[in-house]
Amino acid sequence: MKTALAWGLSSICVVQFCLAQNLSSEADFYVAVDGNDAWTGKLPFANAGRTDGPFATLSKAQNAVRRLIPTMKSDMVVMIRGGNYFIDHTISFGPADSGRSGHKVIYTSYPGERPMLVGGRLIKGWTRHDENLYRVKLDPAWKFDQLFVDGVRQQKARYPNHDYLIVEKAVEDHAKTQFIYKQGDVPNWMDLRGGQAYVWAGHDWFSNLIPIEKIDRESRTITLTGPTLVDIINQRFGKHSKNRRYYIQGVKEALDVPGEFWRDPDSGELFYRPTAESIEQQQIIAPTVRRIIELIGNDPETPVHDITFRGIDFTISKFTNEFVENRGTHGRTPWNEPANKEGMIYLEHADRCFVEYCDIGNTGYSGISIVWHGQHNRIYGNHIHDCGYHGVLLSGYRADFGVKMDRNKFNVVANNWIHHIGRLVGHGAGIFLLASGHNQVIHNLIHHSPRYGICMKGQCWRKEKFPFVVDGMEITDDNRWDLLHSRNNLFAYNEIFRVSTDTEDNGFISFIAIGKDNVVDHNLLHDNHRTLGGLGMAVYLDDVTDYATVTNNIIYNVEGGTIVMPIYAKGIYNRNENNILVGSDKTKAGISSAAMFGQRADHHIYRRNIFYMVNNAPIYNFWNWSPDRVIECDYIVYYVAEGEVRMKGVPGGDSFDHWRKVNDGKFDAHSVVADPLFVNPEKHDYRLKPESPALKLGFKPIDTSKIGLKDDFPQRFKR
Repeated sequence: MKTALAWGLSSICVVQFCLAQNLSSEADFYVAVDGNDAWTGKLPFANAGRTDGPFATLSKAQNAVRRLIPTMKSDMVVMIRGGNYFIDHTISFGPADSGRSGHKVIYTSYPGERPMLVGGRLIKGWTRHDENLYRVKLDPAWKFDQLFVDGVRQQKARYPNHDYLIVEKAVEDHAKTQFIYKQGDVPNWMDLRGGQAYVWAGHDWFSNLIPIEKIDRESRTITLTGPTLVDIINQRFGKHSKNRRYYIQGVKEALDVPGEFWRDPDSGELFYRPTAESIEQQQIIAPTVRRIIELIGNDPETPVHDITFRGIDFTISKFTNEFVENRGTHGRTPWNEPANKEGMIYLEHADRCFVEYCDIGNTGYSGISIVWHGQHNRIYGNHIHDCGYHGVLLSGYRADFGVKMDRNKFNVVANNWIHHIGRLVGHGAGIFLLASGHNQVIHNLIHHSPRYGICMKGQCWRKEKFPFVVDGMEITDDNRWDLLHSRNNLFAYNEIFRVSTDTEDNGFISFIAIGKDNVVDHNLLHDNHRTLGGLGMAVYLDDVTDYATVTNNIIYNVEGGTIVMPIYAKGIYNRNENNILVGSDKTKAGISSAAMFGQRADHHIYRRNIFYMVNNAPIYNFWNWSPDRVIECDYIVYYVAEGEVRMKGVPGGDSFDHWRKVNDGKFDAHSVVADPLFVNPEKHDYRLKPESPALKLGFKPIDTSKIGLKDDFPQRFKR
């Protein structure tokens, strides 16, 4: 069976792809794999005498369009014929390539055909090295860290081949660069060139990929060339920081199973153990560029704008030999901000640029990145998959840049199928936002991510730091939200499952240190499993998540971790209403809350929710109760299959009757303990029967038919 890449490598691939926006074959210019940049580009096919026809490269079409932009009076269209276009250098678009007078420049597929831009180069000329190991001599200047065979990412030589090793102990004076491995864990390799350690340092929150400097066999000490994000074993967290996981890759002697490769960092020679007998029949590609296309404005006042890419396939881009969250392609960043903001499709200082109905996969870093200034951009109807880091990244200016730098906003990320994220970076997300606001993240299908489905972060400060000055403005605990640009976002009608599969202390949807008035509404969050322990939530309102609204969500089968709950709520003035929260055998509470690290957790509202506990877990678990933790709790249906309804952490007792007396009897005056009468909970049909007590309390039925991808999602992306 041919893979997507194999189909793209044929000259023309006719597919069922008939979008209303793309039915016409009329265009200003055409590009084809058999075109010629000396032609006019005005014809979709070469003429009979082969004296005129389409261009051969997108860059040539771009230059032709650029000359006409100053006088454009309508949208300009470049149609790209089916086939595979290998990209050796990033194709860069700037303000001079932008649409004018309300019109757009549109780069789109030719009707019924599938153009594929490949950020890599075919590798041929293999010779057999031993029984199932092949080699090929390449230019040493061509450095890469990935290999793709028939469209599938291969594994750099890895030890062990599966799962992880466990660090025995830290090295006190070199806590971020050295660790001691257990006796017998690491073979006595002779050649460590290219060796890297993939380490979960400190916690299972952020992965680190760092080259190995040396291995001391006597002391069993591995020394890295640079520091991890945090101490490899974080002594401050005691037992919670032990059992640090790691593996080693990039060592030639670990090249022992089919699908693994090793590149000699000195000679450039590449070794590969193929997964099929005939290597000659395989299409083997190594990446050449980090970004296939980039749209970069001069600055926020002179952005690139009004450019659309539609119906085009993008595949294969470069990664790096070192990845640490707070240092990378975009310099150094504080805690929680990605320093590696690269994307296969990269936008910086960009307005009203659209990426629609495209297939974006096999990325080194993120699939699509909108960085620094970016407004009114649209990521719609795409298939985004097999990404090294995030699927979509929106990364604006953090609070340190000041109030005036609220520049990343009003973007739409909608109707995208995003899956198998974090293939190279274990803390990847389907969609990640940093200092970005007023966005719509809606109708996405997200699954198979080692950490987040959707994550949004900002910046927080300890109370003792107030007041301080940013850009001439005195910042206090009362006005700090003016600096937190991750605000007024809508996360709605998304379906998320099989996430948080290799990390802990995170949710399907996670927020931390964000601005006000973010809404999580009508999402279907279900089914995650993992062997790793720790915290696991569906919705995580982490520290300094304030004034958030969580409504009309259905949550079930959250089972990843040892401390599991549908919702974990910190912050202030957060509202949870009209949600269906279904526990599992591993559930420890329906909603947990805590005030930690000197931050507040108070004035929560719980209204018209349905709790359906299949074990005897408490409904609420208040890790450190305060009288103002909850200001309203009523009109709720509580159902516990085993035991009684309990509220853990409330002084004086955990019974439901005691809870109703807390704070002068202000809680649950109208709530009931009863079966909510779902249509078929065993089949996860959580529609309510007409006689449901929840309906009598004002619960509004949740229509799941509107959740997930929309009807116009392209049929060519088979699910």
